[in-house]
Amino acid sequence: MELVCYFVGRIIAPAISLGRWNCDRITADTPRRKIRAAGLYHVRDRQVYLPVEATELVGLLTILLAVGSGVLIWCLNRG
Repeated sequence: MELVCYFVGRIIAPAISLGRWNCDRITADTPRRKIRAAGLYHVRDRQVYLPVEATELVGLLTILLAVGSGVLIWCLNRG
C-alpha cells in the first residue's frame, strides 16, 4: 500500500503545485537537519522537495478523497 500511495503522490504533488514541488526518490537519504516544517519538505537548489513520507501522505490523501467522493456520489444517486 505504501508503494501505491508513493506513486500516486509522485504524480499528484507536481500536478497540484504546478511543477513547483518535486518528490524525492524512494531510495533517497535526506539528512533530517535539512528537512523543514515537521518533515514535510526540504529545499535543494532553490527547489522544494517532498521526502518519501510526505509524498506517501499526499498519495494517501488523494486516494481517500477519490474513494470518499465515489462513495458520496454513489449514496446520492441511490436515494
